[in-house]
Amino acid sequence: MKTENEVEDVLFYFYNNNDNRSAVIAKKLNINLSKVSQIIELDLSKKRNYMPSLKVERKGSIKNRKPIRAYNDDDKLLGEFPSLLDCAKKLGVNPGCISKYLSGLGGDGLFITHKGQRKIRYELL
Repeated sequence: MKTENEVEDVLFYFYNNNDNRSAVIAKKLNINLSKVSQIIELDLSKKRNYMPSLKVERKGSIKNRKPIRAYNDDDKLLGEFPSLLDCAKKLGVNPGCISKYLSGLGGDGLFITHKGQRKIRYELL
């Protein structure tokens, strides 16, 4: 349970110090981190221009995955993969090269020549 004193101390520290991260305040005032975060969120929510913290989707999340096919220079299918990263890991190539190729910035337009002179063509499904 939050005491009135804790709320005042947290808000005073938050508004009057340069390093006003919740973790720093919690450590400095010896208060549970979740309590400190809750006090600050509640106070900020009262402000007119308040924008709550949003959860940002990580790169490489399932939502951002696009299936990909890889072919060798004889147009033989090397495999279908659920994502660019899976493809790169299985084939032992740099995912950045595949990404550039698919966006039209890398390769000769037809194939990427990887280390060992291996030529591979990629396409999104």
